[in-house]
Parts: sequence; structure tokens; C-alpha cells
Amino acid sequence: MTLNILNMRMVLSMAVVATGAVADAQETRQDPLAKPRVVAAFSPVDGKTCVVSLKLEGTRVEKGDLVCELDPAAVKAKVAEQSKKVEDAEAIHKNAVATREDAEMGVADYLEGPFKQDLQTVQGEIALGETDVKRATERLDWSTKMTAKGFLKQDTKAADERTVAVAKFRLEQAQSRKSILVKYTKQKATKLLIAEVEKARADELNKLAELELARDLKSKLTQQVEGCKIIAPIAGHVIYGVGIEESADVTKGALVFRVVAEEKAEQDQKAEQDKEAPKPKAQDEKSFEKEITIKVKLNYLLFLPEGYDSDKGKQWPLMLFLHGAGESGDNLTKVKAHGPPKIVESKKDFPFILVSPQSPGRGWNADTLSALLDEVKKSYRVDADRVYLTGLSMGGFGSWALAAAHPEVFAAIAPICGGGNPRDASRIKDLPIWVFHGAKDPTVALALSEQMVKALKEAGAGEVKFTVYPDAGHDSWTETYNNPELYEWMLKHTRKK
Repeated sequence: MTLNILNMRMVLSMAVVATGAVADAQETRQDPLAKPRVVAAFSPVDGKTCVVSLKLEGTRVEKGDLVCELDPAAVKAKVAEQSKKVEDAEAIHKNAVATREDAEMGVADYLEGPFKQDLQTVQGEIALGETDVKRATERLDWSTKMTAKGFLKQDTKAADERTVAVAKFRLEQAQSRKSILVKYTKQKATKLLIAEVEKARADELNKLAELELARDLKSKLTQQVEGCKIIAPIAGHVIYGVGIEESADVTKGALVFRVVAEEKAEQDQKAEQDKEAPKPKAQDEKSFEKEITIKVKLNYLLFLPEGYDSDKGKQWPLMLFLHGAGESGDNLTKVKAHGPPKIVESKKDFPFILVSPQSPGRGWNADTLSALLDEVKKSYRVDADRVYLTGLSMGGFGSWALAAAHPEVFAAIAPICGGGNPRDASRIKDLPIWVFHGAKDPTVALALSEQMVKALKEAGAGEVKFTVYPDAGHDSWTETYNNPELYEWMLKHTRKK
């Protein structure tokens, strides 16, 4: 055996000199006149690694046989450490996503909250001022007549003139405050809030990039663990590099062994390569399944259409309606203030199962709404291919977000005076969408709907309708929900599969 090994080393040295090259790991470089063919294998593991086991030098191996095993402990420790970094990066990215979502909702919160309240207050002051001016003017007209007839003194008339002047001054002040609120305060506040949204989006993208880097490093380390088992690249006899023995240390790129192929092995390999072999898979097919349970609660109104109980075999279309910020809380009666929940109070032939949840606070949670829909579809005879989504103001924002999170659920959507993330356009471009907004909306800017429609068209959306009411303010929903064409349009569409 010793003599054979020495002969192999001599032949191997001659072959390397003849070819003038050294093969990389899993790579063959051969001179057609040089026999035998030689393939070398190198250590793929970063740093210094200990040899755990070796086949006996001179042993004949088949392609794919385990020849040398390096100690994977150090690399596995790095994998564990990197796994923790990946978890931390995932948590940081999740927080960045939540921050961005909060910032986006902050725009709607301001428009539906402080701005709306300030606007209502100043409008009340204007209405009161107009009443005061009218009353003071009427009083001045009367006192002027009475003074002319000699029934009142000139002082009384002068006092009434001062009262009219004061009332007009207060009215002008209230009108000025409204102008400043609408033209300057709102614009400045909205600009700052939108800047916070863009800042949060940029931070989210940075955190996502850091997460992908952490995952990529973990993947590379995992590959190094697998690389600790070095296999024979071809069939032949094993010859180890200098200093390679059990317990020896090797560094990355160090020559571990060479495999010398015999002439017969060469012929056998060529014959095998000439056979038609099935194309190998680039990736293994795997699956992952794990049940994660969280508890959610949502109060909602449920309307079942006329005829639901009498026709037990019929499946019905379902409409999910999302209200605005003013109807949030824990009193479901508030949800009946606008839209379909108001309509079905008197219109019992409404052709949909109507589900109208109530948000307990600000905004809508897509996962909670999705869970609600699943529960309703289990409990009632819902046609799963005809599920429609609509909402107004805060509910318009919620409609865009829910459709982007679960586009596969809906047959069509109709967001009213809301706004979404233009980056979601590619996710919902296949949904039929009808957007509504008032041109003079002082609460939610028309531009928020315009940018979504533009993004959808640029993404190649199939069906996007956009209705702008030229004289409407924030209330663009009353005219929309009173239009039977909306419901006829919805019912024409079924879910795309």
C-alpha cells in the first residue's frame, strides 16, 4: 500500500507539472496527453478549522463520497449568533413598518381630528357672527326710524351703530381665522406630517436593507456549515495535501486533497455523461406550516338581505363597509350615520349581506378585518367570489390598505375620499376599482386619490374609474352611496382567480 501511494504521488506530481495548472475545488483542468486526470478540493470555511475525519489515503472513492470532514462547531456558533442578529433586524424592521403606518395614519388623524374640530369651531363662530350682524343691523334700522320720528334720542342710534360695527368686526375676524386655517395652517401641518411619512418610509427601506444583509450573511454561514463535509468531485484515488491529517488545522482556500482518476474511471465517467440525464433541480422544494393564534375583537353591524331566510340554497354577495373617524368608538349606532348602514335602515331589499365593523380607535387593522371576513363567510351563506369593499374618509384609507394586504379576497373595491400607498399599486392593479372624491375637499386632499389612480395606471391596471365631484367638499359619500350605478357596477364583477 505504501509503495502504491508513493507511486500515485509521483504520477500526480508529473501530471501537475505537465498541465502547468492546479485545479480549483470541484473544477477539472486536464491536458489531453497527461494521464491520469486530477481534481483538487480546497477548504471553503472562513478562518482556521480542525480536520475531524479522513478516509485512508489511497482509498478509491466514487463521485459524491464523503472524503474529509471539518469541525463545524465554530461556524455553527457564528450561525447561531447571526440568527439572533436576523431576529433583531426583523424586529427593528417590523417597528419601522409600524412607524411608517402610524405616520401615514397621522395625516388622516389630523384632517379628521384637530383640523376638522378647528374648522367646525370657526364655522360656528362665523355663523354666530352673521346672526349678530343681522340682528344689530335690524336694530339699527329700527332705531334710525324711531330717532327720525323723535321717539328716541340720538345717543341710542349711535350706540346701535357701534354695536353693528363691533359685530361686523368680530365676523371679519372669524372669517379671517377660517381663511388662515384652511390656506396656511392646514397646508403647513399636512406638509410636516407628509414629511414624517417620507422619513419613516426611508427608514423602513434602510431597515429592510439591513435585514436582507443579515439574512444573506446567515445564508453564507449556513453554506459553510454544509461545506465542512468535503466530498469527492470525481471517482478515483484520494491523495491528501501537505499536513492534512486528523486534528490538523486548515485555513480557507488550503488544499485538502486531490482525486486521481484512473483511465477506466475516465472512460466510465465519459460514458455516464453521454447518457441523457434528467435536468437537476436548482432548488429543493420545501414547505413550512405553523399555526400562530392571536385574539382580536371587533364589534360590527350585520344586515341580511330580504329573502335570505326563505331561500336556504342561495349564496349572497357581501359588502364590507368601513366608516370614517367620526364614527369610531364603542357605540354601534354611530356607524349608521352614513353610507350603506344608513341606507339599509329603510331599504330592506338591499342586495348584499352588509358587514359594517366599528373601529374602537384610530384607523383600521387589515389582519383584524380579514379575520372578521373569514368568520362571517363561515357563519353565513356568502358567495366568496362576490365580496366587495368600500369605505369613506378614514374608511377610504382603510379600503386601500386592506385591498393591498389581501387583494385575493375581493371582486371590486370603491374607496371614497381616502388615500393609499402608491407603492401598493402593483398588488391591486388586477382589481376593478372605482375611486370617488370631492374637488373642494378641505379635509382629505383630492391629490391623495389622484396619486393612487396615477400609480395604478402606471402599473398597468385593467379597470380604474375615477369620479370627482366638482362642487363637493369632504362629503363625497352621500351622492356616491345614493347612486344605484355603484351597486350595479359592483355586482357585474366576480373575483379573479
